[in-house]
Amino acid sequence: MVKHQKNLPRQCTVVGATTIGATHIKRNQPNQDALLIKVLPNKIAGVSATEQMAKAFCLSDGHGSKRCFRSHIGAQFAVESLVEAFEVHLAPLCEALDALDPSVLRTGMCGVGKPPLEALRPLAERALKGWVQKVMAHLKEHPFQLEEVDALDYAGKRALGGNALLAYGATLLGVLIVGNRMVGINLGDGDLIVYTNKSSAHHKYEDHNTIGDHTYSLCTSGALAYWYYIVRGLEDVDAIFAATDGYRNSYRDLKGFEQVGTDIVKLSAKKGVSTIEENWESWLSETSRLGSGDDISAAIALFTHAKKEKKRLWR
Repeated sequence: MVKHQKNLPRQCTVVGATTIGATHIKRNQPNQDALLIKVLPNKIAGVSATEQMAKAFCLSDGHGSKRCFRSHIGAQFAVESLVEAFEVHLAPLCEALDALDPSVLRTGMCGVGKPPLEALRPLAERALKGWVQKVMAHLKEHPFQLEEVDALDYAGKRALGGNALLAYGATLLGVLIVGNRMVGINLGDGDLIVYTNKSSAHHKYEDHNTIGDHTYSLCTSGALAYWYYIVRGLEDVDAIFAATDGYRNSYRDLKGFEQVGTDIVKLSAKKGVSTIEENWESWLSETSRLGSGDDISAAIALFTHAKKEKKRLWR
């Protein structure tokens, strides 16, 4: 990893993109993923100009199955809803973060027990409620068409009749960076990896009740209970990497996938963040083409030190 330089301010740059998978191109299907990156104004009094700018990035993977025939729309609603929730709950989140020791890593489930951050449960509730409202408003304006429903088998029609949200089903993963703290929140099979100058930590909720490729979703009954969170400081962090499962599934093993962030950090230190920005989308497309063939959305927050200004010698 990169050796940290003391007494130099750090900058955070978020690079992200979403690309349609080769499989969906062949089937003439839209990209089922969605990505949203946004800078949020932090209006808390007494903080510096740098800390006043919070950065959020959210990714969603629409299921894309026959039953989830509007999941590409559901994915877009998902990232919008979580960013909106981050914005609404930014002040209480910042206050809660300030009260915590940044050196302590905190993980857990938003809907199970009492998390150390009281604002996490309302945040998840707001995002979920926002998504449901957007879906129902869209469904009211665009009722299911006969050709959409006719494509389903009997079991699929029954499932849709019992839960209209199923058509829009999607996972959701988001990261909020404020000052030297981060909050990560994840529902489903997205990947969140934090890289420090010593190691990497892969944060993903594993549930042994799910089978095969099935995962928890915004359309899952009782979805709030399955939101996984991570809260930690950023003093030793080089990068935060988030991706939908199309990226991980493009690698033969988990070790190869986790190496992605390490390589990006090294390349960024050697050639600059601009190199990552210029090539990120093409790298994702190539990874999908040579790997899973699935849509891929990925974002990486890179923490770099501001360069020292060289002293000029005047004659």
